[in-house]
Amino acid sequence: MWFAENISWRQFRRSLGAFSAIVCKDGSTVWAEDATGKTIASGESGVDDASVIQKALASLTLNRRWKERIVLKGDFIVRDSILLDDYTILDLTQSRLFLAKNANVDIIKNKDQANGNEHIEIWGGMLFGNKDEQTSYMSGIYFKAVNNFKIIGARFHACRNSATKIRACINGIIAFSEADSCGTSTQEAGFVCGESKRITFEMCFAYNGGRGGFEIEDGCGDIHLKNCYAWKNGDNDFNTHSHPDFGPNDTIIFENCYAGYSPYGFYLLGDNQTPKNDYHVRLISCTSISNTKGIYAARQIDLEIYKCIIQNYKEYGVDISDTTGLKIRDVTIDYSTSTSIYAYRLQSCTNVYELDVVTRNISDGGEKYLSNVKLWKNVGTATFSGDGTTTQFSIAHGLISTPTKVLVTPMTADAASDFYVTADDTNIYINYKSAPPSGTDNLKFSWYAEV
Repeated sequence: MWFAENISWRQFRRSLGAFSAIVCKDGSTVWAEDATGKTIASGESGVDDASVIQKALASLTLNRRWKERIVLKGDFIVRDSILLDDYTILDLTQSRLFLAKNANVDIIKNKDQANGNEHIEIWGGMLFGNKDEQTSYMSGIYFKAVNNFKIIGARFHACRNSATKIRACINGIIAFSEADSCGTSTQEAGFVCGESKRITFEMCFAYNGGRGGFEIEDGCGDIHLKNCYAWKNGDNDFNTHSHPDFGPNDTIIFENCYAGYSPYGFYLLGDNQTPKNDYHVRLISCTSISNTKGIYAARQIDLEIYKCIIQNYKEYGVDISDTTGLKIRDVTIDYSTSTSIYAYRLQSCTNVYELDVVTRNISDGGEKYLSNVKLWKNVGTATFSGDGTTTQFSIAHGLISTPTKVLVTPMTADAASDFYVTADDTNIYINYKSAPPSGTDNLKFSWYAEV
């Protein structure tokens, strides 16, 4: 056809590198041609876009075991889902996809969601979900039962359900992608992953979502979110949870992730309908700024929070309950607000191996609240008033059992008299050989205890 023979068109084709098919638009025409310039299909622009794209995909080698690349150039109106088969690379770096009014379909899906697909890649592109003109839920990309996939550099706007929905997939990466204004106040999030294993999100952004930014749910395992950012979402920025019909999540890692200006920064919840826990969730070098609750967690086993910063929290910096096996290490909670309640609150937590929290600028609300918490090691300060006759003073250590290591250091001159220390399951006892002098708050100690 003319486009294949035109010199500038031939130069453009060469600039694309190797491909098996290309779909373009020119005025009122949408067309597809193969690598040799032979026309595959054509139709009316804005009406037949998805049909021509699908015919171009169907022209790829049948039952291939190598990847073939199809390139889209231009703006396309999608009325039916674009279906991707095995070993396909969809290059959207020079295209935008707009979901038509009342289309009510996912913009892109894998072809065989019943039996599964493998080795699918999507590069670049802008996908507009037009959610206010849809009457049912849809996603920008919906992959179900796909093994080995990549979604790189895609941008999503106003998808009614989610930007990407990943379900029952194995070995995938979503990177350098962005979700703006996706989801509703009751449905899904920007990036959603369920029942999947070994999935990585890296350098992804989710903001202005109706409900959430990133959502990991229902039996996921070995999920890694690295250098991801979420802010100004309706309910939470990062979310893990389980439902009764699915197994618990296991090994979810948030590394160097940023949350801000949403009700919840990191919302980590085991099954909220029947007693069930999520396992091995890790927050490493994460930041929460101006969330109502910076980190909220419940029904977890082996939860670790390491080198995290929570600033300007509205109610709680950290709020954790019903958790077994907890390590909070090198965590800083900074700047309370007029509505703050506690910098950190722990309730019904057992086997708390580490509780290393630094609080700063806590002018509103309290520093901490611990209820039914069993620690393996603990530190603190204690202040007493001597009366000239009392020789024993007790400090509740809050450990899971009698400590094997106790260190008590006097901080005032009156407290520095000759004493020795004993302990039981509940308390540390400071025993003076002779009673310290009378005074108000004249006996101050720092203490450390470890099981």
